[in-house]
Amino acid sequence: MLGGKPLKLEEAKRFLKGKIKLDTVRGTSLIAITVYSEKPDEAAEIANMVADVYREYRVKERQDMSRRGIASLLERNDKQNEKISELQTKVEDLRQKYNIST
Repeated sequence: MLGGKPLKLEEAKRFLKGKIKLDTVRGTSLIAITVYSEKPDEAAEIANMVADVYREYRVKERQDMSRRGIASLLERNDKQNEKISELQTKVEDLRQKYNIST
């Protein structure tokens, strides 16, 4: 929505083409947003919208990465628990075989 009027995707692309310049800030996850417009309020509104969308994207990416990391850790934990269970069974078998009491 720009100036209170929602734009369709193609309209938004045409409107924004050539008006926005995005640059990454080296060594950070930040971006520099430059908006070209004769109307300062319009430029500020566009820049703020881009910043909001980028912020939401970064949050979602971090959440997704965290979820994948947690899933990987849980999988590794399950495998380790299986190994522990197998080894505990072997230890118990050896105790019985050699009459070792605890």
